[in-house]
Parts: sequence; C-alpha cells; structure tokens
Amino acid sequence: MVTAQSLGSNPNLSDFGSEGRSGESRRRRPTRVVATLLVVILVVAASVVTYEAYRPGGYANTSSGPHYPAPPPGWVTFDSAWSTVSSFFAAQSRGPWTVAFAEGVAADAPWAPPISLWAFATPGVWDACAAQLAGISTLTFWNSSEYPYATGPTVYTSGAAPLWTFIFNGSATPTFVATWLLGQVVLNGILEPGNPCLGDYLFQQNPGNPIDVSVAADSNAVAAAAAAGSALTNPPGTIATPTPPSSVFAAYFPGPQLLPFYHGGSAQWSLAYGECGMAGQQDTNYTLTEYVLAATNPTPQGPSMWGVTSCFDSYYYLQLNRTTVQVLPAPTGLDREWSLNVSYLSSAVPARWSIWDLVASQLQFTLWPQGPPAPPINSSAAPCTAQDPTLDNCTMPTSGWYLVLLSPTGAWLDSYPTVANGTAWSIPNLEVVTGDRLLFVGSSTGIPSICNLETPWWGEPTVAGWAGITTT
Repeated sequence: MVTAQSLGSNPNLSDFGSEGRSGESRRRRPTRVVATLLVVILVVAASVVTYEAYRPGGYANTSSGPHYPAPPPGWVTFDSAWSTVSSFFAAQSRGPWTVAFAEGVAADAPWAPPISLWAFATPGVWDACAAQLAGISTLTFWNSSEYPYATGPTVYTSGAAPLWTFIFNGSATPTFVATWLLGQVVLNGILEPGNPCLGDYLFQQNPGNPIDVSVAADSNAVAAAAAAGSALTNPPGTIATPTPPSSVFAAYFPGPQLLPFYHGGSAQWSLAYGECGMAGQQDTNYTLTEYVLAATNPTPQGPSMWGVTSCFDSYYYLQLNRTTVQVLPAPTGLDREWSLNVSYLSSAVPARWSIWDLVASQLQFTLWPQGPPAPPINSSAAPCTAQDPTLDNCTMPTSGWYLVLLSPTGAWLDSYPTVANGTAWSIPNLEVVTGDRLLFVGSSTGIPSICNLETPWWGEPTVAGWAGITTT
C-alpha cells in the first residue's frame, strides 16, 4: 500500500538573515520562533519560483526481468523515472541531455530530508538556491507527512522509489530541476545562467563527468547487489538490507551524491541506508551505511562506508573574519580578534528556530594544535566576567587562553569559560548575532605556533564554526 498525503506545493525556507537590529540593548533571552506555513502561488516564469505537475496516462513499465522483485504499487526504478522525465522535456532539448545529478529515496514510514545530509553546504549558499526551487524533491525541504511511503516487503529490494529528482540540461537550454513523483513530473526550477543554484557543486555541469544514463545499470540491479553484499560482510553497527517496518530510508545515487560520505564519481552507483529523518530519529545519533558499486555492472560487495554520526534538522554556521585587535591593558601575550557572521539553515517545516535564537551557551570552544593528533590546549578562567565586565580586567593569563564576546563597537558582552577547562559562559543566554566580535586572549607560552579554535557540531540545533590562529 502506498500512503501519500498533501502532495502539493511546499513553502521554501524563510531567510531569517535579512532582518536587522540596532543598538546593544537588544540582548535578551530569545523566544523560540515558529515559522508559519505560507501558501505560495507559483507561476511559470524564469524569473520566479516554478512548480508544474504533468500527469501522464499511467506509470512507466518498471519490469527489468523476472529476477528482480516487483516494486510497491506506483513506484518505479531509475530508468523508468528518467525516461518519463526526459520525454516531457524533449521538445526543449537542443541535443542530448547532460545529467549532473539524480537521486531516488525509498522509505517505509514518514520521512523528511534531514539537514545532516547537507553538512557540506553553508547556509548562505543554500538559502539563495532554495528560494529558486519549489515542490517536493530531494533538494527541497518539506514536512514528513507529505512524503509517500510504502510498507510492502520489496521497499528496499526492488530498487524502486516514489520520488526521483534530476538536475539536467540540453545544448542551449537552461538547467532544469525536475522530480518524478508517483506518476507526475514536477518542475522544481528553471535555472538560467547566473542563477545562485549554479554556484553549488551539485548543479555544476562537468562535461567530462556527467551521469551516463544510457549505460548506467538500473537501480533494481543496484539494490540486488547491495542486498547480496550485506550477506557477505556486516561490520558491527552497519545496517543490512532493511526489512519493513524498519524506520530506515534508502537513497540511490547514480553519480555525485548528497551525503556526509562524499564521492563525486559518475562511474559509480551508491546506495545508502540510514535512519535520520525518520520519525523518532531526530536529536539522536544515527547509522549510515553506503554501498558504492560500479555504474555499469554492479557486483555484490560489502558496505563501502559506514559510521555513526549526528542527526539534526537545523544548524548555525559561524564565519570568523579577522578584524582589528583590541588594545588590552597588558599586551604581553597573544590576542586575536574576529568579527562574527552568523547564518542558519533548517530542513524543518515549519522551522523550529530562527537566526535570532543563537545564544552563547550553544558555543563551546576548543583550541586544537594543528598537525599530528594531540590533546586540546587547556583554557583558563576569564578574569573579566559579568561581575566585573570591563576590558581593563581582561589581562593575559599566565597559562592557557580564554575568550571575550564583544559588541560591534568593542564593548564587553560575555566571557568564556567561567572556570579553567570549563564550558560555561558568564552570561549563558546572551544572544549572539552577526557583527559581534570574538576576542581570543592567550598566554605568551604554551600555545603552538599554529592552532585552530573550533566550536563543533553538537546538540539541537547544532553549531559549527572555526578560526585558525597563528601565534607568530
């Protein structure tokens, strides 16, 4: 049985970064912001977001031989989806299609794309592109209730999916983003030259490395090879071919993929099983298992990659830009200063946070020496705290390091850590925004000549940011 709910257009991510605030009195404990769903009217024009659905007379034939399991009703394999999609755009082609990206996703329960799968994309880049795309696809974000899933025994063994997304163009045509969705062809976007999406690696056409759909094996052969490979070897923690109900999704890529495990070869098929994005899997660690197989002749082999990583649907990204160093009262030692640029990306619909919800307690910095593996460098308690918040008291430590958060005009706002090797800020709920400055104060001894100051992925929503420090 196929379950499909609310298969209509979907609102795009709101760009929370376009708002502005002034004055240092803005500091507060932020209130969680819940974005409301908007009804978006989409028309066919190159200058606006485009969404069209074409309804062919029936589903394409998915039979590739009696030895492959029949797909769930309404699902198709890669070859059938691409045949239908390319035929609808044939009139616009000025030559053979160049396919830069393709992906199909199968699931046996409600699923939504987790932002974890976009770990390589910085929010600023992807926000600009997301505004150009509309409708359900593997490149747009939507609520899991909208995703069609099946519960039959061949969900993961047939190589079929209810949704396949393609990025492609022809000679002298724009780049199209289109999705096969349960018998409909959805036009997610028309990307003319200069479109911000074309700056992302997924959309960049490489004439020497496109997906050759004429020779690539169909996805049913890929699923069969992965199923046979899972019986050959199954390291601890990996996922064998799932058996519904399993709360696992399968993602098929005949070329460049969109996963934390990255490879960009067009001569390979990859099939990944994972839990992130499935109901109940948010805010937890999840396992991701990937089979990488030859594009034209997939043969059984064990998982190529597997691991346990974070599962999240929102993250903040800090860009640290070197700026003017503050004049400290005792300049003997090391000080470095950066201005902060805060950006935010979420796949949650509606978004559970906004760019204004980042607070100091979510930033837990570590100083790592660059080079061979080594333990982090110990921090010291910041001497200028909420009880005595003046830069006059931000003296150089005899050992270790600490941080001071400054306003855009250089006034003290917060300090880290409150105790040596701690993780607490003097004012934990202070809002952190673009334009703030981060001051590093370190001892004149004991800090390597090159090291990295990092705040890692952690918690929900997660935060990532780093800065290189050269002491010479």
